[in-house]
Amino acid sequence: MNKLAIFGVAAFLSCTLTATGSEVAEAAKKEKVRRAAVEKQRKPAQVFTNQDVAGLKSSLAFEVSQPETIETAQPPQITTVPGPPDIAPPPPVQKADTSADDREREEETKRLKEEREALEQQAKDAQQTINQGGGYHTRNIGTQYKAKREAETRIRQIDQELEKNEKEEEEKE
Repeated sequence: MNKLAIFGVAAFLSCTLTATGSEVAEAAKKEKVRRAAVEKQRKPAQVFTNQDVAGLKSSLAFEVSQPETIETAQPPQITTVPGPPDIAPPPPVQKADTSADDREREEETKRLKEEREALEQQAKDAQQTINQGGGYHTRNIGTQYKAKREAETRIRQIDQELEKNEKEEEEKE
């Protein structure tokens, strides 16, 4: 009985493979005929030279007859509107002289903010590597977690320093 089943399966497979092979050959012939028909209908490629480009016009392009040069362009007319005669303009606001300590604090704040932005990007990159299956991209995924943790710790320290600087500024004012 086993031999009969094996023979039946083999006969079935040979029939389907033969039928499949003839279908593939028939499809290849049709494709060849289709490609030949497309090739006959195709227009030859048009070649443009630099001299041809000047004479081309398109319905999508904007045409400019002659661009104005800087010498021929008219300067804009400036008109002033007088204000009410009884209102005087406010006096210019003068900044108080900043001391060396204030300038130092501003520079420190600026440096801390830049460092914070760089650390945020570093933590974001580490998290992205972790999310992508960092084990496949790096030798040790633990280094990505460590880098992220260290960056976040430093960000918290910077935030505390920035808050401290802001409180000092408020106290001075």
